[in-house]
Amino acid sequence: MRFLFSNIRLRHLAVFILLISSHVSNAQNKEAVKFLVDNENGYFEILLDDTLLIKRYKDSLTVGQHKAQVWSYGYDVKEVEFNVEPGKTTEVYVKLDRSAAFGAYESSYAAYRVKFHKAVTIPISTSLALSLTSGAFMINAYNLRKTVLVDINNYSQTTIPDEIALIKNRVEENNRKYNISRTGFYIAGGLALAGIGTSIYTALKFKRSNPVPVYSKQSPFSDKMSLQFTGTGFVFQIKIG
Repeated sequence: MRFLFSNIRLRHLAVFILLISSHVSNAQNKEAVKFLVDNENGYFEILLDDTLLIKRYKDSLTVGQHKAQVWSYGYDVKEVEFNVEPGKTTEVYVKLDRSAAFGAYESSYAAYRVKFHKAVTIPISTSLALSLTSGAFMINAYNLRKTVLVDINNYSQTTIPDEIALIKNRVEENNRKYNISRTGFYIAGGLALAGIGTSIYTALKFKRSNPVPVYSKQSPFSDKMSLQFTGTGFVFQIKIG
């Protein structure tokens, strides 16, 4: 067993000694207890008799009356009392109630996500779409330009009147499409750059004006000691300082 001695309180030591003595004297006077904790996340902590902190569904407790406080993230602390009878397994059912503070946090976080979507997600998505559109115009213009250059080369080499007229018409049409694609590239590219600048501005402004809602996950029993007995010994945990 390993301890870190730093500003340890004598009261904790005294309680620890009493717990060890109690365990030795009552080792043959314990029965199984099952805790049926009704919550959604599956995690819970149980503070037994203000001294023993457990985080499991089953344990062995001394025969007699006990009281417990049960807590889980997002739920209020629930107090229960139960009696451990000799020769039988005791089942303790505990239905936890959602914390009003947690409900307020969920509402605040949902509203935060809606604002985040409007201020950050939509501008970024729009900028991305404009960037892709600009890229599509650029690729189309590049391909059309290559086709025009090939036709111009063929135009200079042919002497057949019908073929000359066909190539000429094709060059004029592809050159018109090329100019449209080039214009689309510049317009979409300019809008994309403007969108990126706007996205950065709105994201920074949103971050300054809208802090992320938080809800503490810290257990109300975090400053309590925990003593767990096993078949080969025990584990003792205590907050020092």
